[in-house]
Amino acid sequence: MIAGPSGSGKTTLATSLLEQLVKNGYQFCLLDPEGDYEGFEGPVEMGGAARPPDPNEIIKVLQQPDRSVSANLLSLPLDERPVFLARLIPLLQDLRTRFGRPHQLIIDESHHLLPKESDLPSWKSIRGTIFITVEPDSVAAGPLRLVKVLVATGRTPERTIARFKRALGINHPPSMSPVQLNEGHEGPVS
Repeated sequence: MIAGPSGSGKTTLATSLLEQLVKNGYQFCLLDPEGDYEGFEGPVEMGGAARPPDPNEIIKVLQQPDRSVSANLLSLPLDERPVFLARLIPLLQDLRTRFGRPHQLIIDESHHLLPKESDLPSWKSIRGTIFITVEPDSVAAGPLRLVKVLVATGRTPERTIARFKRALGINHPPSMSPVQLNEGHEGPVS
């Protein structure tokens, strides 16, 4: 999970990860509720301000191993986004079961697609998912429990970590101290 306040570098970090996926030939499906990744080179862009993407069309593109998808959900009303994801997840699971891909599912603004009050029972079989959110405690508990790594961006990562821990009922301190990187620093990530 990549989490932090607006303007804290979440999209920049996610774009860097996506560039590496493209460069190394991995297939991904990016769900982009706000159109933040429009024009990103590599994936087939689907949906947009005029019309939402169709889950069946997304799967049709992803059946081609050399094609990734960036699904722009801008025209999809907030209350319909969880329904869209609920339709897409079984199709992605089937594709993953049959072909082992897409390698990565990226859900930006996860709190829009997986609001706290929603629950998709089949999250165990969607491995390789990156959740991106400003509010980790506003994401449904099922997906939150599957998070193995939390990257907290911004000037107050301890607040983001506290929100994440509170949502999961975790009381112990994080295992690592926050690391402050200077702007533009591309240090090692472990």
